[in-house]
Amino acid sequence: MFSPEEYDAVVGTLPIRPRLVQLLGGPVPDTLVARHFAALPGTRLRADFAPVDGALPWTSREVRPTGEAEPVVALGTAVPHVRARVLDRNGRHQEVGREGELCAAGDALPFDAVRRPGRAAPAWEETALLRSRVSVRRSADGGFELAGPS
Repeated sequence: MFSPEEYDAVVGTLPIRPRLVQLLGGPVPDTLVARHFAALPGTRLRADFAPVDGALPWTSREVRPTGEAEPVVALGTAVPHVRARVLDRNGRHQEVGREGELCAAGDALPFDAVRRPGRAAPAWEETALLRSRVSVRRSADGGFELAGPS
């Protein structure tokens, strides 16, 4: 298991040929995906997105070789026990394709919340709202895509 930054430094020099490389942390750039599959063809690549230096992922995806750069950086879909949403600046839910901040709540995220005093939590959340400070869009398949530079 590596962060995308750690893996970027060692992708071509691994002393073993793993069956799976697991990345945890920020978005995985398409250049790193291409380097992975060039250095380790046939080795699975899994990317778990854990914003704000988190240790537990919010979203996850199995990364596949595409042969060309993808126009967007996919973050995957929410992991079990995480309710991820795209919210605007006022905490309102954004529709598919609309840009906003990735926010999450759920049993799998036992961190302190960031809330403004005197402001009610959104109706969908039962536990503390966590903010990623990452701009995303919800895709039509229910996943999340990075909306700006990583």
